Parts: sequence; structure tokens; C-alpha cells
Amino acid sequence: MMEKVLTIDGKQVKFVANGSTPIRYMAEFGKDYFEELTEIEKGNLSGMSFYRMVYLMAKTANKDIPPMEEWLASFDKFPIFDVYEQLSPLIFANIKTNKPNKKKNRLPKR
Repeated sequence: MMEKVLTIDGKQVKFVANGSTPIRYMAEFGKDYFEELTEIEKGNLSGMSFYRMVYLMAKTANKDIPPMEEWLASFDKFPIFDVYEQLSPLIFANIKTNKPNKKKNRLPKR
């Protein structure tokens, strides 16, 4: 589990990403977490994808937060791209591998 606390509009907000994040994302939004990440990595940026990912991590940390629209409305300012940038290590943690890159470490054939 990865956690981070950010100050947004003067409020401390805790965010959590864990192994259930992709499953919870599908259940909450009906969207495939990995497909959305792939689009983001390709540069096909969607503001709504960012909002969904950020909200889900806040909801994972605090199950009592209200629905997304109501939660976002509780902030006078919500700098989504700044927040997303700070949370991107948590967002992308579920798609990284701990295995070494075999191609990179392979000796050339003779």
C-alpha cells in the first residue's frame, strides 16, 4: 500500500493506492484502470481520468467521503494537474514491475 497526504485548498487529504485500486476503479466508474493509464502514458490526457483516479485514491483512504461531484465541490480550488503530478507515483505503482528487464541485461549473441 502506498500513501500520500496533500494539502488542497487548505485541507489535508490522504490518498491511498493498493492492489485493489484497479478493481475498485472498475467497480466505481465502469472504466478499465489500465486502459486509462495507457492512454495517459500515450499523451491522450483526459481531465476526467485524472479526477476519477484522484477521487478513488481519496475514497480508498477515507470511505466516508461523499460522491465525487460533491467531494470536489467541497474545495474552492482543486488544481487537478498539480495534484495529479504529486500523486502520479501512486497512480502508476500498480503497473510497474520489480523484474529486471531481460532484454536490457541480455548479452549479445555471437
